[in-house]
Amino acid sequence: MSAKDPAIEGRSSAGDGTDASKSHQQHLSKRDDLQDQPYHPLGHLDGAEIGVMSTIDGQDILIEHSNMGQRLACLLAMGRTDIVHLDETPYWRVHHSQEIDRLLVELIDLLISIRYAHPTLVQLELALDEAGT
Repeated sequence: MSAKDPAIEGRSSAGDGTDASKSHQQHLSKRDDLQDQPYHPLGHLDGAEIGVMSTIDGQDILIEHSNMGQRLACLLAMGRTDIVHLDETPYWRVHHSQEIDRLLVELIDLLISIRYAHPTLVQLELALDEAGT
C-alpha cells in the first residue's frame, strides 16, 4: 500500500449533537488540515490492516474498515471515531490520546495475563531453522 493522504468523509460515530460530540468533531477538523504525513502500516488483526499517521498533536491510529476493525476502533475510541480513506480503502481513525494510551496499556496487560493463565496452551514455542540449529 502506498502512502497516500486520507480524505475525510465527514462522518462520525459520535455524531449525536452533544457538546462533547461537537468538540470532538472540531478537534478532528483541526487535524484534518495536516494531510501531508505518511501512513505507517504496523500489522493486521483478523485481516484488517492497522497503522499510524503522525498529526500535529501526536498520532492517529488507522484501522481498516471491517467487522473486527470496527470492534477494535469502537473499543479504543469509546464510540468516538470517524472514517477516512487511504488509497480508496476506508479506515476507522482513532486519535491516540493519553486516555487511549492508558486503555492500550491496560488491554495489553490484561490480554497477556489471560493468555498466560490458560492451563493447556504452550506459552513459548521453540522454532528451529531447517538446519536444526
